[in-house]
Amino acid sequence: LCLLGMACLFSAAWADDAGAAPAANPWKGEASLGYTKSSGNTNNAQLATSAKAERATEKNTWTLKAGTFYSSTNKKMDAQKYYGGLRYSFNFGKEKRWYNFYGVEAEHDRFANIDHRVIASTGPGYWFSRTDDFKAQAELGFGVQYTNYRNGSKSETEPVLVPHAYLEKRVFEKARLSEDITLYPSLKNSGEYRM
Repeated sequence: LCLLGMACLFSAAWADDAGAAPAANPWKGEASLGYTKSSGNTNNAQLATSAKAERATEKNTWTLKAGTFYSSTNKKMDAQKYYGGLRYSFNFGKEKRWYNFYGVEAEHDRFANIDHRVIASTGPGYWFSRTDDFKAQAELGFGVQYTNYRNGSKSETEPVLVPHAYLEKRVFEKARLSEDITLYPSLKNSGEYRM
């Protein structure tokens, strides 16, 4: 049973307002920090951080992401993950609904035996809706994944598919609900995938 529970969540989002005459500032960003702790028969603690910076114009978008996750049970670490990614996309077509993207992402997962995994991918995408009230997009990336293991196992390089979908709905003037899903299906083992 959990006798003591503590939770702390901090998030911030910022975007500078431009004057009425000039175009709006293309930069926006967000950051979050979460911490939970529980005690009882077992003592658990978790810490998660994330940050994102994005520069979006009618023609293209640059996105930079980073995140960490730690957890421990009875003062013994049982999770340690880092993530970072950089991505560029440019819009094309009559209404700029189509786009092509180029991205690289890297991660470390100590307890999954991943010293580092790097994925470079590119592919097409489509904006089904891109209004202030509702955004929806889908894309399919193709690339290469390199994995280096902590235990000395042989490193692997393999081709990957990277399907991705994003939904965002404004529910109040300054409140939005969103879902950002990226899948990493295995091309070696049918039915296996990561999210």
